[in-house]
Amino acid sequence: MAAAAALATVPAGVASAVGGGGGGGGDKETVLEITTEATDRYGFPLTDVPVGHGFGIAGNSTSTATGGAYGTFGSACVVQRVEETYLVTNCVETFETPRGQITTQGIKNEPTDESPLEFKEAVTGGTGDFAHATGYACFEEQSDHSYRITFHLQLDNR
Repeated sequence: MAAAAALATVPAGVASAVGGGGGGGGDKETVLEITTEATDRYGFPLTDVPVGHGFGIAGNSTSTATGGAYGTFGSACVVQRVEETYLVTNCVETFETPRGQITTQGIKNEPTDESPLEFKEAVTGGTGDFAHATGYACFEEQSDHSYRITFHLQLDNR
């Protein structure tokens, strides 16, 4: 993962060279990377759960660049479909940072064999410095209680 700073602004086209989506034409992409550590969990383990089962996590976030505290987060998910080797889940997350909130949402396949998860979700908005944010977030599971999350944000600088 090549994010040396907690927050960097780069031309969107540059980000697309490393897997980001760029709108081009002078758009700027803001990249923010954090690590989360869950302190509270509910609805686990995800074995023999029915459609409609709810689960979630909440905890603290750390700036990947500085190692310093960077707010809190919460996630609420619902099982949409149950398959033999995975669950289809729909999740909504909110990340409270010193600069405002960032919200994400997405559907993903949760493997039932405890394989590490890597997935992307849409950034659906925010508050403060992140008001009207769009973009996506890349989630990489580090452990049962931790994710590294890289936000690729397009900010509306009104």
